[in-house]
Amino acid sequence: MKFLLLLIVISSAALAADYRKNEIQKLLWGDFKTTWLQDNRYPTATFTIYFANGAMQDNIQKAGTTQASLDLLFTGTSKYDQKTLSEFFDFYGVSFATNVTHEFSALSFTALVKDLPKVTERFCHVIKDAQYPRSELIPHKKRVVTQLRNLPSQHSALAERAFRSIMMKGSSYEYPTDGNLASLELMQPQSLQKRWSELRDEAPKRFYIKGPKEALFVRDQFLKDCGWKTSSSQSFRVKNPLSAMSHKIFLVPVNGANQAQIRIGRFISQNEIKDPNEVLNFSASYLGGGFTAKLIQEVRVKRGLTYSIGSYVSMQSEYGRAGISTFSKNETAAETINLIKSILKESSQAGKIKDEELDHMKSYVIGHHPFSFEDSSSFLMQLLMLDHVNEPLEKLYQFPDKIKAISKEDVAEGVKRLFNWDEMVIIVVGDPSLKSTLEAIRPVEMVKPQGLL
Repeated sequence: MKFLLLLIVISSAALAADYRKNEIQKLLWGDFKTTWLQDNRYPTATFTIYFANGAMQDNIQKAGTTQASLDLLFTGTSKYDQKTLSEFFDFYGVSFATNVTHEFSALSFTALVKDLPKVTERFCHVIKDAQYPRSELIPHKKRVVTQLRNLPSQHSALAERAFRSIMMKGSSYEYPTDGNLASLELMQPQSLQKRWSELRDEAPKRFYIKGPKEALFVRDQFLKDCGWKTSSSQSFRVKNPLSAMSHKIFLVPVNGANQAQIRIGRFISQNEIKDPNEVLNFSASYLGGGFTAKLIQEVRVKRGLTYSIGSYVSMQSEYGRAGISTFSKNETAAETINLIKSILKESSQAGKIKDEELDHMKSYVIGHHPFSFEDSSSFLMQLLMLDHVNEPLEKLYQFPDKIKAISKEDVAEGVKRLFNWDEMVIIVVGDPSLKSTLEAIRPVEMVKPQGLL
Protein backbone atom coordinates (compact mmCIF):
# COMPACT_ATOMS: atom_id res chain seq x y z
CA MET A 1 0.00 0.00 0.00
CA LYS A 2 2.85 2.37 0.88
CA PHE A 3 4.54 1.53 -2.44
CA LEU A 4 1.30 2.23 -4.32
CA LEU A 5 0.90 5.58 -2.56
CA LEU A 6 4.49 6.46 -3.48
CA LEU A 7 3.81 5.65 -7.12
CA ILE A 8 0.72 7.87 -7.11
CA VAL A 9 2.70 10.76 -5.61
CA ILE A 10 5.54 10.39 -8.11
CA SER A 11 3.08 10.20 -11.01
CA SER A 12 1.17 13.23 -9.71
CA ALA A 13 4.33 15.26 -9.36
CA ALA A 14 5.46 14.34 -12.85
CA LEU A 15 2.04 15.15 -14.27
CA ALA A 16 1.99 18.55 -12.62
CA ALA A 17 5.49 19.40 -13.82
CA ASP A 18 4.24 21.04 -17.01
CA TYR A 19 0.61 19.94 -17.25
CA ARG A 20 -1.42 22.45 -19.33
CA LYS A 21 1.45 24.93 -19.31
CA ASN A 22 1.50 25.08 -23.11
CA GLU A 23 -2.20 26.00 -23.06
CA ILE A 24 -1.53 29.34 -21.33
CA GLN A 25 -0.79 32.37 -23.46
CA LYS A 26 -0.15 35.96 -22.37
CA LEU A 27 -1.70 38.50 -24.73
CA LEU A 28 -2.19 42.25 -24.90
CA TRP A 29 -5.70 43.42 -25.74
CA GLY A 30 -5.36 47.13 -26.27
CA ASP A 31 -3.79 48.43 -23.07
CA PHE A 32 -4.92 45.46 -21.01
CA LYS A 33 -2.88 42.40 -20.11
CA THR A 34 -4.84 39.32 -21.07
CA THR A 35 -4.37 35.66 -20.18
CA TRP A 36 -5.84 33.01 -22.48
CA LEU A 37 -6.22 29.45 -21.23
CA GLN A 38 -6.86 27.38 -24.34
CA ASP A 39 -9.52 24.75 -23.72
CA ASN A 40 -10.91 22.88 -26.71
CA ARG A 41 -12.93 20.36 -24.74
CA TYR A 42 -16.19 22.30 -24.95
CA PRO A 43 -17.63 24.83 -27.43
CA THR A 44 -17.91 27.43 -24.68
CA ALA A 45 -15.83 30.39 -23.55
CA THR A 46 -15.50 32.21 -20.25
CA PHE A 47 -14.45 35.85 -20.02
CA THR A 48 -13.34 37.18 -16.63
CA ILE A 49 -12.67 40.85 -15.99
CA TYR A 50 -10.37 41.44 -13.02
CA PHE A 51 -10.53 44.80 -11.24
CA ALA A 52 -7.63 45.69 -8.93
CA ASN A 53 -10.14 47.33 -6.65
CA GLY A 54 -12.38 45.66 -4.08
CA ALA A 55 -14.54 46.08 -1.02
CA MET A 56 -11.69 47.78 0.85
CA GLN A 57 -12.62 50.92 -1.09
CA ASP A 58 -16.12 50.87 0.47
CA ASN A 59 -15.96 52.90 3.65
CA ILE A 60 -17.94 51.64 6.65
CA GLN A 61 -20.97 53.76 5.72
CA LYS A 62 -21.00 52.24 2.22
CA ALA A 63 -20.01 48.67 3.07
CA GLY A 64 -21.43 46.24 0.53
CA THR A 65 -21.55 48.76 -2.33
CA THR A 66 -18.95 46.98 -4.47
CA GLN A 67 -20.66 43.61 -3.99
CA ALA A 68 -24.09 45.02 -4.84
CA SER A 69 -22.81 46.95 -7.86
CA LEU A 70 -21.68 43.67 -9.43
CA ASP A 71 -24.53 41.46 -8.19
CA LEU A 72 -27.17 43.89 -9.53
CA LEU A 73 -25.32 44.87 -12.71
CA PHE A 74 -27.79 43.09 -14.99
CA THR A 75 -31.01 44.34 -13.38
CA GLY A 76 -31.71 47.02 -15.97
CA THR A 77 -30.45 49.66 -18.38
CA SER A 78 -32.09 52.71 -19.92
CA LYS A 79 -33.12 50.47 -22.85
CA TYR A 80 -33.85 47.06 -21.29
CA ASP A 81 -35.48 46.11 -18.01
CA GLN A 82 -34.40 43.16 -15.87
CA LYS A 83 -36.94 40.78 -17.41
CA THR A 84 -35.82 41.54 -20.96
CA LEU A 85 -32.15 41.13 -20.08
CA SER A 86 -32.80 37.85 -18.28
CA GLU A 87 -34.80 36.43 -21.18
CA PHE A 88 -32.04 37.36 -23.63
CA PHE A 89 -29.20 35.83 -21.64
CA ASP A 90 -31.29 32.77 -20.70
CA PHE A 91 -32.11 32.18 -24.38
CA TYR A 92 -28.38 32.00 -25.17
CA GLY A 93 -27.57 30.00 -22.04
CA VAL A 94 -25.29 32.66 -20.62
CA SER A 95 -24.17 32.34 -17.00
CA PHE A 96 -22.59 35.06 -14.85
CA ALA A 97 -20.41 34.99 -11.76
CA THR A 98 -18.99 37.64 -9.47
CA ASN A 99 -16.20 37.49 -6.93
CA VAL A 100 -15.61 40.37 -4.54
CA THR A 101 -12.82 40.36 -1.98
CA HIS A 102 -11.47 43.29 -0.02
CA GLU A 103 -8.56 43.65 -2.45
CA PHE A 104 -10.03 42.89 -5.87
CA SER A 105 -13.25 42.20 -7.74
CA ALA A 106 -14.02 39.98 -10.71
CA LEU A 107 -16.91 39.65 -13.15
CA SER A 108 -17.28 36.62 -15.43
CA PHE A 109 -19.63 35.41 -18.13
CA THR A 110 -19.74 32.08 -19.96
CA ALA A 111 -21.42 31.48 -23.32
CA LEU A 112 -21.29 29.27 -26.39
CA VAL A 113 -18.50 30.39 -28.72
CA LYS A 114 -20.87 30.63 -31.70
CA ASP A 115 -23.05 33.10 -29.76
CA LEU A 116 -20.24 35.33 -28.53
CA PRO A 117 -20.81 38.23 -30.99
CA LYS A 118 -24.47 38.64 -29.94
CA VAL A 119 -23.79 37.99 -26.27
CA THR A 120 -20.82 40.38 -26.21
CA GLU A 121 -22.91 43.12 -27.79
CA ARG A 122 -25.61 42.89 -25.10
CA PHE A 123 -23.06 42.35 -22.32
CA CYS A 124 -21.19 45.50 -23.30
CA HIS A 125 -24.43 47.46 -23.52
CA VAL A 126 -25.03 46.63 -19.86
CA ILE A 127 -21.43 47.45 -18.96
CA LYS A 128 -21.86 50.97 -20.35
CA ASP A 129 -25.46 51.65 -19.29
CA ALA A 130 -26.26 49.82 -16.02
CA GLN A 131 -28.95 51.80 -14.17
CA TYR A 132 -29.65 49.80 -10.98
CA PRO A 133 -33.40 50.51 -10.95
CA ARG A 134 -34.90 51.10 -7.54
CA SER A 135 -37.55 48.46 -8.24
CA GLU A 136 -34.78 45.82 -8.30
CA LEU A 137 -32.62 47.31 -5.55
CA ILE A 138 -35.37 47.35 -2.91
CA PRO A 139 -36.09 43.59 -3.03
CA HIS A 140 -32.35 42.89 -3.05
CA LYS A 141 -31.87 44.95 0.10
CA LYS A 142 -34.78 43.19 1.77
CA ARG A 143 -33.28 39.77 0.98
CA VAL A 144 -29.88 40.68 2.39
CA VAL A 145 -31.41 42.32 5.47
CA THR A 146 -33.47 39.18 6.11
CA GLN A 147 -30.36 37.02 5.80
CA LEU A 148 -28.49 39.23 8.26
CA ARG A 149 -31.33 39.26 10.77
CA ASN A 150 -31.43 35.45 10.60
CA LEU A 151 -27.71 35.12 11.39
CA PRO A 152 -28.19 34.68 15.18
CA SER A 153 -29.99 31.42 14.40
CA GLN A 154 -27.16 30.28 12.09
CA HIS A 155 -24.40 29.87 14.63
CA SER A 156 -21.58 28.86 12.28
CA ALA A 157 -22.20 31.80 9.94
CA LEU A 158 -22.46 34.14 12.93
CA ALA A 159 -19.12 32.84 14.23
CA GLU A 160 -17.44 33.54 10.88
CA ARG A 161 -18.82 37.06 10.82
CA ALA A 162 -17.76 37.68 14.42
CA PHE A 163 -14.31 36.27 13.69
CA ARG A 164 -13.67 38.80 10.93
CA SER A 165 -15.30 41.75 12.66
CA ILE A 166 -13.52 41.33 15.99
CA MET A 167 -10.13 40.17 14.74
CA MET A 168 -10.02 42.92 12.08
CA LYS A 169 -11.40 45.68 14.32
CA GLY A 170 -10.28 49.10 13.09
CA SER A 171 -8.66 47.76 9.90
CA SER A 172 -9.56 48.15 6.23
CA TYR A 173 -10.96 44.61 6.31
CA GLU A 174 -13.26 44.83 9.32
CA TYR A 175 -16.63 44.73 7.57
CA PRO A 176 -17.83 41.85 5.34
CA THR A 177 -18.06 42.45 1.60
CA ASP A 178 -21.87 42.19 1.64
CA GLY A 179 -22.22 45.10 4.06
CA ASN A 180 -24.28 45.54 7.22
CA LEU A 181 -27.74 46.68 8.21
CA ALA A 182 -26.75 50.33 8.51
CA SER A 183 -24.97 50.50 5.14
CA LEU A 184 -27.80 48.67 3.36
CA GLU A 185 -30.24 51.26 4.64
CA LEU A 186 -28.18 53.98 2.93
CA MET A 187 -27.64 52.12 -0.36
CA GLN A 188 -29.16 53.90 -3.37
CA PRO A 189 -29.06 53.43 -7.18
CA GLN A 190 -26.82 56.48 -7.51
CA SER A 191 -24.20 55.05 -5.16
CA LEU A 192 -24.14 51.78 -7.11
CA GLN A 193 -23.82 53.61 -10.43
CA LYS A 194 -20.95 55.66 -9.04
CA ARG A 195 -19.18 52.60 -7.72
CA TRP A 196 -19.60 50.71 -10.99
CA SER A 197 -18.27 53.66 -13.00
CA GLU A 198 -15.17 53.66 -10.77
CA LEU A 199 -14.60 49.97 -11.47
CA ARG A 200 -15.32 50.28 -15.19
CA ASP A 201 -13.44 53.50 -15.95
CA GLU A 202 -10.75 53.86 -13.30
CA ALA A 203 -9.76 50.58 -11.69
CA PRO A 204 -6.68 48.85 -13.17
CA LYS A 205 -7.91 45.68 -14.83
CA ARG A 206 -6.89 42.52 -16.65
CA PHE A 207 -8.80 40.01 -18.76
CA TYR A 208 -8.81 36.22 -18.42
CA ILE A 209 -10.26 34.01 -21.15
CA LYS A 210 -10.92 30.28 -21.18
CA GLY A 211 -11.97 28.51 -24.36
CA PRO A 212 -10.94 27.61 -27.92
CA LYS A 213 -9.09 29.98 -30.22
CA GLU A 214 -12.36 31.14 -31.79
CA ALA A 215 -13.21 32.90 -28.52
CA LEU A 216 -10.50 35.45 -29.30
CA PHE A 217 -12.29 36.60 -32.44
CA VAL A 218 -14.48 39.02 -30.43
CA ARG A 219 -11.42 40.93 -29.21
CA ASP A 220 -12.13 44.20 -31.05
CA GLN A 221 -15.84 44.08 -30.25
CA PHE A 222 -15.16 43.36 -26.57
CA LEU A 223 -12.80 46.32 -26.31
CA LYS A 224 -14.76 48.82 -28.40
CA ASP A 225 -18.34 48.06 -27.36
CA CYS A 226 -17.55 47.82 -23.65
CA GLY A 227 -15.31 50.88 -23.71
CA TRP A 228 -13.03 49.68 -20.94
CA LYS A 229 -10.82 52.35 -19.37
CA THR A 230 -8.29 52.46 -16.58
CA SER A 231 -6.28 54.97 -14.61
CA SER A 232 -2.52 54.66 -14.55
CA SER A 233 -2.48 53.73 -10.88
CA GLN A 234 -4.52 53.75 -7.72
CA SER A 235 -3.30 54.20 -4.20
CA PHE A 236 -5.17 53.32 -1.03
CA ARG A 237 -4.08 53.57 2.55
CA VAL A 238 -4.35 50.15 4.15
CA LYS A 239 -5.13 50.18 7.87
CA ASN A 240 -4.14 47.28 10.12
CA PRO A 241 -6.22 46.32 13.17
CA LEU A 242 -6.12 48.92 15.94
CA SER A 243 -4.73 46.63 18.62
CA ALA A 244 -4.25 42.98 19.47
CA MET A 245 -7.37 41.15 20.64
CA SER A 246 -5.48 38.12 21.95
CA HIS A 247 -5.70 38.77 25.68
CA LYS A 248 -9.32 37.66 26.10
CA ILE A 249 -12.06 35.41 24.76
CA PHE A 250 -14.95 37.06 22.94
CA LEU A 251 -18.23 35.29 23.66
CA VAL A 252 -21.19 35.97 21.36
CA PRO A 253 -24.15 34.81 23.46
CA VAL A 254 -26.99 32.85 21.86
CA ASN A 255 -29.55 31.71 24.39
CA GLY A 256 -30.32 28.00 24.29
CA ALA A 257 -27.44 27.04 21.99
CA ASN A 258 -26.48 23.41 22.64
CA GLN A 259 -23.11 23.72 20.89
CA ALA A 260 -20.26 26.19 21.00
CA GLN A 261 -18.84 27.43 17.71
CA ILE A 262 -15.12 28.09 18.18
CA ARG A 263 -12.86 30.23 16.00
CA ILE A 264 -9.17 30.78 16.79
CA GLY A 265 -6.72 32.75 14.68
CA ARG A 266 -5.00 35.99 13.87
CA PHE A 267 -4.40 38.74 11.32
CA ILE A 268 -1.36 38.36 9.04
CA SER A 269 0.37 41.58 8.04
CA GLN A 270 1.71 42.40 4.60
CA ASN A 271 5.32 42.00 5.78
CA GLU A 272 4.68 38.38 6.74
CA ILE A 273 3.20 37.55 3.34
CA LYS A 274 6.63 37.96 1.78
CA ASP A 275 7.80 34.79 3.51
CA PRO A 276 7.64 31.40 1.70
CA ASN A 277 3.93 30.67 1.39
CA GLU A 278 4.44 26.97 0.67
CA VAL A 279 5.84 26.34 4.16
CA LEU A 280 3.08 28.32 5.88
CA ASN A 281 0.34 26.70 3.79
CA PHE A 282 1.73 23.24 4.41
CA SER A 283 2.05 23.92 8.14
CA ALA A 284 -1.66 24.80 8.25
CA SER A 285 -2.43 21.63 6.27
CA TYR A 286 -0.34 19.53 8.65
CA LEU A 287 -2.47 20.85 11.51
CA GLY A 288 -5.92 20.65 9.97
CA GLY A 289 -5.92 20.00 6.24
CA GLY A 290 -7.53 16.56 6.10
CA PHE A 291 -8.79 13.59 8.08
CA THR A 292 -5.27 12.44 8.97
CA ALA A 293 -4.19 15.93 10.07
CA LYS A 294 -3.07 16.52 13.63
CA LEU A 295 -6.09 18.43 14.89
CA ILE A 296 -8.71 16.03 13.51
CA GLN A 297 -6.84 13.01 14.90
CA GLU A 298 -6.37 14.46 18.37
CA VAL A 299 -9.62 16.36 18.85
CA ARG A 300 -12.08 14.15 16.97
CA VAL A 301 -10.66 10.64 16.55
CA LYS A 302 -8.93 10.19 19.91
CA ARG A 303 -11.21 12.24 22.15
CA GLY A 304 -14.51 12.71 20.31
CA LEU A 305 -14.78 16.41 21.24
CA THR A 306 -16.00 17.44 17.80
CA TYR A 307 -17.09 16.07 14.46
CA SER A 308 -15.12 18.54 12.38
CA ILE A 309 -12.06 20.73 12.87
CA GLY A 310 -9.75 22.38 10.36
CA SER A 311 -7.06 25.01 10.06
CA TYR A 312 -6.08 27.30 7.21
CA VAL A 313 -3.94 30.21 6.18
CA SER A 314 -5.36 32.56 3.55
CA MET A 315 -3.23 35.29 2.02
CA GLN A 316 -3.94 38.01 -0.49
CA SER A 317 -1.63 40.80 -1.58
CA GLU A 318 -1.95 43.15 1.39
CA TYR A 319 -3.04 40.92 4.25
CA GLY A 320 -3.96 37.42 5.33
CA ARG A 321 -5.59 35.34 8.07
CA ALA A 322 -4.65 32.18 9.89
CA GLY A 323 -7.53 30.34 11.49
CA ILE A 324 -8.83 27.23 13.22
CA SER A 325 -12.53 26.42 12.99
CA THR A 326 -14.48 23.86 15.02
CA PHE A 327 -17.41 23.32 17.38
CA SER A 328 -18.08 21.29 20.49
CA LYS A 329 -20.73 20.59 23.10
CA ASN A 330 -21.14 23.32 25.71
CA GLU A 331 -19.69 21.16 28.47
CA THR A 332 -16.53 20.42 26.45
CA ALA A 333 -15.92 23.83 24.83
CA ALA A 334 -13.23 24.89 27.31
CA GLU A 335 -11.60 21.45 27.12
CA THR A 336 -11.49 21.72 23.32
CA ILE A 337 -9.83 25.14 23.42
CA ASN A 338 -7.23 23.96 25.92
CA LEU A 339 -6.52 20.88 23.82
CA ILE A 340 -6.01 23.01 20.72
CA LYS A 341 -3.56 25.14 22.70
CA SER A 342 -1.66 22.00 23.70
CA ILE A 343 -1.57 20.68 20.12
CA LEU A 344 -0.26 23.99 18.79
CA LYS A 345 2.50 24.01 21.40
CA GLU A 346 3.48 20.41 20.61
CA SER A 347 3.42 20.99 16.85
CA SER A 348 5.76 23.96 17.29
CA GLN A 349 8.50 21.55 18.38
CA ALA A 350 10.27 19.66 15.59
CA GLY A 351 11.08 16.80 17.92
CA LYS A 352 7.38 16.15 18.53
CA ILE A 353 6.54 15.83 14.81
CA LYS A 354 6.59 12.21 13.64
CA ASP A 355 8.17 11.27 10.32
CA GLU A 356 5.16 9.21 9.24
CA GLU A 357 2.75 12.08 9.94
CA LEU A 358 4.88 14.48 7.93
CA ASP A 359 5.33 12.05 5.02
CA HIS A 360 1.64 11.20 4.91
CA MET A 361 0.61 14.85 4.74
CA LYS A 362 3.19 15.51 2.01
CA SER A 363 1.74 12.63 -0.01
CA TYR A 364 -1.78 13.97 0.53
CA VAL A 365 -0.92 17.55 -0.50
CA ILE A 366 1.21 16.58 -3.52
CA GLY A 367 -1.28 13.94 -4.63
CA HIS A 368 -4.12 16.45 -4.70
CA HIS A 369 -2.11 19.13 -6.51
CA PRO A 370 -2.78 17.96 -10.11
CA PHE A 371 -6.53 18.22 -9.55
CA SER A 372 -6.11 21.98 -9.29
CA PHE A 373 -5.24 21.97 -13.01
CA GLU A 374 -8.06 19.76 -14.21
CA ASP A 375 -11.04 22.09 -13.86
CA SER A 376 -10.37 24.97 -16.25
CA SER A 377 -12.46 27.50 -14.33
CA SER A 378 -10.59 26.80 -11.09
CA PHE A 379 -7.29 26.83 -12.95
CA LEU A 380 -8.14 30.21 -14.49
CA MET A 381 -8.86 31.61 -11.01
CA GLN A 382 -5.47 30.34 -9.84
CA LEU A 383 -3.82 32.22 -12.71
CA LEU A 384 -5.74 35.34 -11.69
CA MET A 385 -4.66 34.99 -8.07
CA LEU A 386 -1.01 34.53 -9.06
CA ASP A 387 -1.17 37.80 -10.98
CA HIS A 388 -2.94 39.51 -8.09
CA VAL A 389 -0.17 38.64 -5.62
CA ASN A 390 2.57 39.20 -8.23
CA GLU A 391 3.76 35.60 -8.28
CA PRO A 392 5.12 33.87 -11.41
CA LEU A 393 3.30 31.04 -13.16
CA GLU A 394 6.21 28.74 -12.36
CA LYS A 395 5.13 28.74 -8.73
CA LEU A 396 2.31 26.34 -9.61
CA TYR A 397 4.70 23.88 -11.23
CA GLN A 398 7.41 24.14 -8.58
CA PHE A 399 4.90 23.35 -5.83
CA PRO A 400 5.48 19.55 -5.54
CA ASP A 401 9.27 19.92 -5.26
CA LYS A 402 8.94 22.65 -2.65
CA ILE A 403 6.57 20.51 -0.57
CA LYS A 404 8.90 17.51 -0.74
CA ALA A 405 11.75 19.68 0.57
CA ILE A 406 9.86 20.81 3.70
CA SER A 407 11.40 19.50 6.92
CA LYS A 408 10.02 18.94 10.40
CA GLU A 409 11.88 22.07 11.47
CA ASP A 410 10.11 24.05 8.73
CA VAL A 411 6.69 22.82 9.89
CA ALA A 412 7.42 23.54 13.55
CA GLU A 413 8.55 27.05 12.68
CA GLY A 414 5.52 27.55 10.42
CA VAL A 415 3.08 26.48 13.13
CA LYS A 416 4.86 28.66 15.67
CA ARG A 417 4.67 31.70 13.42
CA LEU A 418 1.10 31.18 12.27
CA PHE A 419 -0.46 29.99 15.51
CA ASN A 420 1.53 31.47 18.37
CA TRP A 421 -0.96 31.08 21.21
CA ASP A 422 -0.19 34.50 22.69
CA GLU A 423 -1.33 36.08 19.41
CA MET A 424 -4.50 34.04 18.96
CA VAL A 425 -7.87 35.79 18.91
CA ILE A 426 -10.56 33.47 20.29
CA ILE A 427 -14.23 33.78 19.35
CA VAL A 428 -16.94 31.57 20.81
CA VAL A 429 -20.59 31.62 19.78
CA GLY A 430 -22.79 29.80 22.29
CA ASP A 431 -24.97 29.89 25.35
CA PRO A 432 -24.19 32.68 27.86
CA SER A 433 -23.55 30.03 30.54
CA LEU A 434 -20.23 29.27 28.82
CA LYS A 435 -18.77 32.43 30.33
CA SER A 436 -17.87 30.84 33.67
CA THR A 437 -15.89 27.93 32.19
CA LEU A 438 -14.19 30.07 29.53
CA GLU A 439 -12.96 32.53 32.15
CA ALA A 440 -10.63 29.81 33.42
CA ILE A 441 -8.73 30.23 30.13
CA ARG A 442 -8.87 33.99 29.59
CA PRO A 443 -11.01 36.96 30.63
CA VAL A 444 -14.28 36.91 28.68
CA GLU A 445 -15.85 39.85 26.87
CA MET A 446 -19.48 39.51 25.79
CA VAL A 447 -20.30 40.72 22.26
CA LYS A 448 -23.97 41.16 21.37
CA PRO A 449 -24.95 39.43 18.10
CA GLN A 450 -26.93 42.50 17.00
CA GLY A 451 -23.73 44.54 16.98
CA LEU A 452 -22.28 42.26 14.30
CA LEU A 453 -25.14 42.78 11.86
